[in-house]
Amino acid sequence: MVSAVTALLLSCLVSACGVAPASRRLVLAIESAPLTLDPRGAFNTDTAKVQQLIFDTLVTKGPDFDFAPGLAESWQPSPDWTEVTFQLRPGIRFHDGRELTSRDVVFTFGSLASGGFGKSSAFAAVERVEATGPLTVRFVSKRPNPGLLVDLVAVGVLPEGSGPEAARSPVGTGPFRVATPYAGEGDLVLEHFDDFAGGHPSIEGVDVRVLPDASTRA
Repeated sequence: MVSAVTALLLSCLVSACGVAPASRRLVLAIESAPLTLDPRGAFNTDTAKVQQLIFDTLVTKGPDFDFAPGLAESWQPSPDWTEVTFQLRPGIRFHDGRELTSRDVVFTFGSLASGGFGKSSAFAAVERVEATGPLTVRFVSKRPNPGLLVDLVAVGVLPEGSGPEAARSPVGTGPFRVATPYAGEGDLVLEHFDDFAGGHPSIEGVDVRVLPDASTRA
């Protein structure tokens, strides 16, 4: 669950990032403003970088590029991959203090499967998402869907009932939370999340700076 943060910090070796020692804040310089902070929406590379700091995903990619547990500690596909059942980690909390349950996963991916979001097309094969227990979720697809895990890596989980505000001031379970609502352009301030399940971040926050000019970022 800390792989996204680790990848970001490593990327600082080859991109425009810096840490101010006095404040212990990471400065992340990106070329373009995030398209949205809603993990279901349209995205590009810079949007994905920011969302990875705010959200956790059901599954991740490990150092060996194989699938690894995220919010889900395990999963079991049916032999034909028309169904995949996920067991969620207990004790995961959102930035607002709510505890993650299967209902949040059903809400997030049920809304995607219903259409209308930038990433909805990736879940067109999903017929339904259902909670089979407080921490158990089953994805049922219309046809064999072995690519489901690939698609899940790119989508963070929102709490049940999240509305349009998720585009500007979303609530996630990731290591950093949105300090002030995002205006849709310009800089963004993130603060560390004390109850992050992956451990307390080693920095106080991230200041995202939008700098279109490459020489300025450098």
